[in-house]
Amino acid sequence: MSKLRFLREILIGACVRFTALAVCLMILKIIDSGGSTDGAISILSFLLLFPCGLCIAAAGSLRKTSLSPALFRLLHFFITWLSVFLFLWLPTGNGYNVSRNLIALFVIALLYWLVYLIGRWTAARFRNFREED
Repeated sequence: MSKLRFLREILIGACVRFTALAVCLMILKIIDSGGSTDGAISILSFLLLFPCGLCIAAAGSLRKTSLSPALFRLLHFFITWLSVFLFLWLPTGNGYNVSRNLIALFVIALLYWLVYLIGRWTAARFRNFREED
């Protein structure tokens, strides 16, 4: 794979993740306010979504390397975990309380593995569905 194609793949992945993160943050903002807001997020949070998406896309591109699946998943987890914590959690002003940071790290890890397990389960269901046909 050429370097240009590899970079293009990472940038497209970053844009997709940026959009998904922005929509998720806006939905969380609406839910958090009880529906009394238009879902607008702060400029800083919005600007930091792209570097977060870029790190997650770069972590996903590790799949194309010669890493073992277990090592890939572990690296992907740590890169995603740290990028969400550094780019989405700390800039919101929640970084001053150590106990809240530890809880946030735990919740981010829990959400990562929950999404991973749901994705694996869904992929297995579709694979079994296609094999039955």
